[in-house]
Amino acid sequence: MSAELPVSQSIQLLSTSLSLIFSKKGINSLPGGLSIWDNPALPDLTGLEVLNSIGGDLRVWWNHNLTDISALENINIGSLETLYFGDNILLSECDIQSIC
Repeated sequence: MSAELPVSQSIQLLSTSLSLIFSKKGINSLPGGLSIWDNPALPDLTGLEVLNSIGGDLRVWWNHNLTDISALENINIGSLETLYFGDNILLSECDIQSIC
């Protein structure tokens, strides 16, 4: 079963649990953008592995404990308008073939 979030606007996640929002709700597509920022305790993007498309921007910044973005590997890079990573101080080199 696939589900699309019924919004066309961007979603901003600030200090929240990604797995509670995405994997528990069966959402696999976002027609708008997704911004994940200022989540100081976020070590990874668990929960986003269910997403296969984002119809706008994907922006991930200011997540100071983020070390793993492998949950993004199922996202079709062609669905993104812009991909931005910044100020994720513990995130090293990107090793996801589909987006890096």
